[in-house]
Amino acid sequence: MMEAAMCWAFPALASLAQSAQSLQNQSGSPHRQQKQKAAEIQQFQNSKALHIQYMRLMRRLFKSKFDVGQDEEFAIHNSAVRSNVLVYNRGDENATGPNREDIHFNMRGDVGFEWNKKIFQYLLKYLKQAKNKWHLPEAPDSYLEDLIIDEFNRVKLYWKAASQFR
Repeated sequence: MMEAAMCWAFPALASLAQSAQSLQNQSGSPHRQQKQKAAEIQQFQNSKALHIQYMRLMRRLFKSKFDVGQDEEFAIHNSAVRSNVLVYNRGDENATGPNREDIHFNMRGDVGFEWNKKIFQYLLKYLKQAKNKWHLPEAPDSYLEDLIIDEFNRVKLYWKAASQFR
């Protein structure tokens, strides 16, 4: 019912979601797939109303999962325990990895660290679940992953600025 209302009220959003889905279903060379990924992301960023809704959802997700009220509060975020991160990043079979219920980024690391990648996977799953509650149209995983990484980079700036005084 809500999807029908969304399609009626925002026909451009419905068309955009269908276009993204058809792009997602196509396959091809790695170069073509990379271009398709960029096109998918660009389509959702160009739809300002939809992009704003997804950004709001992303911020709400970060606030709830990290128990913060504002991005600035990441200045006091406790980074993951360094020894746990190192063991996990090395691929040690005894490493437990990030706790899904008490998430702490490796703020000293970047987006390429395995620890942070695992957290991004958790957040992607949570974001997709929350998207359904908000009745937002399907979005490509690549778009959602970019939103998560952008938000991580944004909050990491606050953490880095505050870490100079620790």
